[in-house]
Amino acid sequence: MLGDAPTHIIDKLNAKTKPWYLRPIYEDSEIQIDPDGKVRAGTVAALVERLTAHEHSGAHDDIALSDS
Repeated sequence: MLGDAPTHIIDKLNAKTKPWYLRPIYEDSEIQIDPDGKVRAGTVAALVERLTAHEHSGAHDDIALSDS
C-alpha cells in the first residue's frame, strides 16, 4: 500500500517512529512541498532544517527552482 505513495509522504508517516531528536521541529504550515516531494517555499528555519537533514543530504533535486 505505501509502496505507491511518494517518498515524502512515506517519510512523514514514518516520522513518529524516529527518536525525538531526529524528527523535524518545523510545522507543516512553515514549508510547502510539491506532490512530487520538491520543496517549493518555506520559512528560513524550515528550509535550512529540511535541506540539511540527514535523510535529505545531497539531494539537490529536492529544490524546485523558479524563474520568478
